[in-house]
Amino acid sequence: MRNTATMTLSGITLFALLAAAAGPGCKGDDSAAGDDAGLDVEQDADAEPEADAEPPEDAGEEDATEEAEAVDPCLDYPCGPYGTDLGEVLEDWSLDPVNAVAGEWAGDDYKFDMHDVYARTEAHGGDAKALLIFVTSVWCPYCKIEAAALNALYTELQPLGVEMLGLVMDGATPGVISTATAARAYSMRYGWTFPAVVISPELYDALTAYWPPADRASGEIGVPLHLLYDLRNMRMYGHFAGAVQMNVLRYPLTEIAADPQWSAPGRRIVTNDCAPGTGTESEPNTIGSSAEDGTTLPYSLSGAQCPPVVGDGLFMDEDDVDLGTLDVGTVIDTELTTPAGSGVYPFTLLARLTSGALDLIHDAPWVMDGAPNGRQHLIDRRGHYYLVVIDGRLRATNYYGADADIPMADNCCVGGPDYTYDLAVSPFTLAVTDDAVTVGTSTPFTLDDGDLNVHPFAVTASTTYDIRMEGDPDLLNPYLVVYDPAGPTVLGANDDEDVAAGDTDSLVHLTASVDGTWWIVAGYAGASYRAGPPAYTIRIE
Repeated sequence: MRNTATMTLSGITLFALLAAAAGPGCKGDDSAAGDDAGLDVEQDADAEPEADAEPPEDAGEEDATEEAEAVDPCLDYPCGPYGTDLGEVLEDWSLDPVNAVAGEWAGDDYKFDMHDVYARTEAHGGDAKALLIFVTSVWCPYCKIEAAALNALYTELQPLGVEMLGLVMDGATPGVISTATAARAYSMRYGWTFPAVVISPELYDALTAYWPPADRASGEIGVPLHLLYDLRNMRMYGHFAGAVQMNVLRYPLTEIAADPQWSAPGRRIVTNDCAPGTGTESEPNTIGSSAEDGTTLPYSLSGAQCPPVVGDGLFMDEDDVDLGTLDVGTVIDTELTTPAGSGVYPFTLLARLTSGALDLIHDAPWVMDGAPNGRQHLIDRRGHYYLVVIDGRLRATNYYGADADIPMADNCCVGGPDYTYDLAVSPFTLAVTDDAVTVGTSTPFTLDDGDLNVHPFAVTASTTYDIRMEGDPDLLNPYLVVYDPAGPTVLGANDDEDVAAGDTDSLVHLTASVDGTWWIVAGYAGASYRAGPPAYTIRIE
């Protein structure tokens, strides 16, 4: 979840594909013949031929340029394919400069073109390597926070070959294009020493194609928008929307400048992992590739949560532990800890791999303020399981509430190699933890610290029972397991009673074969802890 100010734009259109303008071609023999013919008419036949004139000093350079352009029509600006996807070339936009540095870059035509940026790259004797296009609006409150911090980052990274461009979209009114005057005042207010331009009417609607697909599908796009390019080829390296702290931008921009991750022209390497771990961890380790081997318990993992390579709207760091095949009735305990004062809030997901598809089964509370957290998982279906560690800041609204003023640091991936966590996975033995339940309605219970709650329940042979676990749908998605300790074995399990109708409570329907005691194991598929541990009720009919 990101912290954005949103606006709705209608009439989303794709960019028209513009061919890069080729440089001036050589006139060749036709041009030379025409010049000689003119001299023949004016020259006296009896006159002494004049000494050959000295060629202009830059004639050799012009000839060399013309010859190179004749060989490479993409010299002035990379040829396509142009587009809005990863690896595609940025079109040669032509925009109006609004601050002095943009005017200097623009040249005599006073149009800030993308080929003016490309002219500063290594291919043309410059040192520009990476570009951030910061798309913002005057009215946007979150944009202002980031806009005020950008110039310090630019001063830091510019010696590495990082350039920035501030593109002002709206003025003070959402949906109304900014004037040049308002855009100039905006860039001056935040002390930008990098170029600033104002959007053109032609680009305004078309720019929405650069928002991540999910944003476009919803009809709402959020500013600011960040477009990152490798200037060596003007190809899109990544894009994402939403206000972020500077670490989020520093990571990919430094990577582009120093070691861009291209496997081939137009093919970006995108991974969910971003930092080398310590101890037993070895990155990268995405599911299906080289996940950590957690098949022998107890297992420990020391990892780092930090911004990954920025992809097509993707902004997540994920570390995966392969638990191997787990049998029904297996119980594992997981615990995450972070250093005191850490800015990373990891949580775990238990996932099952079935026929190449990954099903998310349970999650655990995220770690806040350095306090350890975790949960137990009771396996009710034999299968191949993974434990996935994810940065919980992506779910900041679950913790603070959807309408809360979420601290910016808690709403964005701002980590780095120092943002570490420790994961411990160990076998766990079930035991009764809470009061017995009977037919009728029990008193409310709470799920503390992600634990499983175990309630004994006396059953009578040949009696059928409907066992429900009900919770506040805004805080808890119950997951109920009925367990026979005499087996021991799992008798039944359920996540959602009727998910199609929006009923996420759990229901298990069972008939007892003999008198005895069952254990009602209360857990959850997902929970929100913003208002304290969630409450639930066991109801048996």
